Amino acid sequence: MKKKRNILFKNSDKIIILVCSLGIIFSLIGYFHDVYKTNLRADEKPIACLTGRSKSVQRRFRDRLVWDIIRENTPLYVGDFVRTTALAEAEITFDSGTIINMSHNSLIEILPESDIANLKITSGTVSIKTPKNITLRAGRETLEISKDSIVSMNIQPDFLPQTDDAITPVVLSDGTLENPAAAANSNHLISVSVEKGTVRQSKSDGSIIELNAGSQIVMDSEGHQVKYPAIIMISPKLSQKIIKNDNETATLLFSWKTLNYEPDTLTKIELSYDKDGIYPYQNQTVDTQETVFTLPNRTVYWKVYPVSKDDEIYKESILEGSVSVFSITPIKKLQPVNNVGLTYKAAQNGIHFSWTQDELARGYELQIADNQDMLNPVITYTTAKTEAKLELIESGTWYWQVIPIYDDSIQASVSLGSANTFSVQKPVSLTPVVTYKPEDNYIAYTANDRQPILFNWASSNGAVSYILKIADNPRLKNPVAEISCNKTYYSLNTSQYNITEGKHWYWAITFIDKDGNTAPFTEVKSFYPLAHTPYFKAVSPNDNITLTQEELSAAIFAIETNMPIDSRFVVSTNANFDDPVIDAKIKTEAFKLSTKLEPGFYYWKIINGSYSTNTRSFVIKSDNADSDQTE
Repeated sequence: MKKKRNILFKNSDKIIILVCSLGIIFSLIGYFHDVYKTNLRADEKPIACLTGRSKSVQRRFRDRLVWDIIRENTPLYVGDFVRTTALAEAEITFDSGTIINMSHNSLIEILPESDIANLKITSGTVSIKTPKNITLRAGRETLEISKDSIVSMNIQPDFLPQTDDAITPVVLSDGTLENPAAAANSNHLISVSVEKGTVRQSKSDGSIIELNAGSQIVMDSEGHQVKYPAIIMISPKLSQKIIKNDNETATLLFSWKTLNYEPDTLTKIELSYDKDGIYPYQNQTVDTQETVFTLPNRTVYWKVYPVSKDDEIYKESILEGSVSVFSITPIKKLQPVNNVGLTYKAAQNGIHFSWTQDELARGYELQIADNQDMLNPVITYTTAKTEAKLELIESGTWYWQVIPIYDDSIQASVSLGSANTFSVQKPVSLTPVVTYKPEDNYIAYTANDRQPILFNWASSNGAVSYILKIADNPRLKNPVAEISCNKTYYSLNTSQYNITEGKHWYWAITFIDKDGNTAPFTEVKSFYPLAHTPYFKAVSPNDNITLTQEELSAAIFAIETNMPIDSRFVVSTNANFDDPVIDAKIKTEAFKLSTKLEPGFYYWKIINGSYSTNTRSFVIKSDNADSDQTE
């Protein structure tokens, strides 16, 4: 009978297992970091950048043998090799503005020339759009492309199967071969199609062939034009993708240009489910230069070649490619919700747009227009993300649509659906509230911070909260207090906010409504805190005194106070001071009267905010009265 054994780990065993596990984890992290890192050169400046890609794209420096997997926005340098693997694509943008699109199984080299762009195309299919003159080398041929040209070029091996060894021999800058065995047997066919501009081919015998827009040529690696029937494909691309809605049928136009065709030469198109053509899908033999196929929802491989009337195949002119059909769900617009209404303030802060992802799109174009047909959009925003935040401060009804951006190899027939709409309300015009207490220039007795100051104002419809701002300057800069409350009054304790006595403080009120709009501030008022009981009394001249004009001009009006001396001196002919003859500001505690008054009885007092001296009077007698008494 076997006994059950319990296996016990020692602490040393656990430590060893932990160390080994950490070593494996760090090794894996280092491996993936090394594989996917972007290598940069410190000794050179980049001249181009990989601006788009699909699947695996590789780059090799001219002085290295290792291929790096590169991502978008990877800088490229003089002498770099760039290649695409099966089903991969790449877009390269040069500093000069030249854009090169590489299809699958393509290889190019950036030649070491500094004055103009120079490229060597070793294999595959590339399309070039250039605003400046560039030079291309394909096989042993040199092609000069004029500025503002659009050119497509394909290099494929003749009489060799489509294998990686056959179509990607690497020609080094010094003329040596990275794979001599593969290149020794490769005799390339070079096809050039000019969509716009001019291409000049300089031949070894000194002659020049010029191709203009709409022209095409097929030649061997020696630069000689082929004499047998050949085809230059216009559509589809070698690696074509079609996306459509679920309820639609995919159709694809095959179009091409023919060269060296006899009157009885036909073109045969074979579609199959596999690359070797063992499982055919559909075939057509036509005497035209285009035809249409209905395609299933899967990848279909195509082969196009010339045939004679006796069904003799011109094998040297066979072109091959693939078409992948995808059914996708149209992009769904998420935010803002359709028919939603937004406040003016929300639009000012930025409107958040979001939508679902299209896995085949390389980016999205967000359009905003003032009409449902999306004509003349006022905003066009391009992004690689599925969201955007835009400021749109104009009020009104707006419509928005998201358009996916695909690579050139994708043919899209997806319905965008109707545009969503949202509205932005007109800006709300809020008016300031009315303030009651304290009055302007109010003297606030705080009793050594034991007695609060009451602030009071009128209510406003729609106000959610009120904000009381207090500062030591009339502009309310750097406030010492910003108090939020939901009532129309506030009792302020000056000690809580470092509001000291003996100086003026300024205050105003604003409010925020339910939509987040902020009202303008009220008129700024001031108050003057005093820790002790305020006193304010007149000292001279005496009450009910009689003065001549000369004595009045020499009389000193004086007060005693612990309040600020900015006050008002008021003189009137009645005790109610309804129609004062003098209402002047004074800034001293003693002053003389410079205004000449008519003889008569007058009342006077000095006012400081809500405080004033007791009312006194004086009589100005006329000079005639003095003369009569003398006589």
